[in-house]
Amino acid sequence: MLKRQRTMKRQRTGTTVFEMTVAIVLLMAAVLSATQLIGASVNARRKADRRQLARYEAANLMERVAALPWAEVTNENLQAWPLAEELQKQLPGARLQALVEEVAVGESDTSEKKPPLAALPAKKITLAISWNGPAKSHVRLMSWRYAPPPPEKPQQEDS
Repeated sequence: MLKRQRTMKRQRTGTTVFEMTVAIVLLMAAVLSATQLIGASVNARRKADRRQLARYEAANLMERVAALPWAEVTNENLQAWPLAEELQKQLPGARLQALVEEVAVGESDTSEKKPPLAALPAKKITLAISWNGPAKSHVRLMSWRYAPPPPEKPQQEDS
């Protein structure tokens, strides 16, 4: 009987080939899932970095628009602007699309509490940067620019 107990103990002490196979399969599934998750995270981060770079460039271009004289804010002038070299390196096929629309603000203010406003000349400026990649992407920034007020006429004194 002692011999039987020793024999049974020896058979149950080690791991079987089947248990090792199941453990390896589970470990491989976990590693594969983690690898896919890391890859998706890296791609999302790269896409966010590209969008941020395009936002910075659009903001820089809009600052340049703000510094221009009123008469020079036109579609032709803005379309001719080159994009930064760093942006061209990071975003393949990057291009600038500018749209300047002249509008009059204040024409339709008919509230009773306020006197009617004179029409103010304004320009609605839209800058869009688009680029090619796995998914076509773009960043758009819009701003308004108002005409400078006309110079006031000096009042003549009655003598």
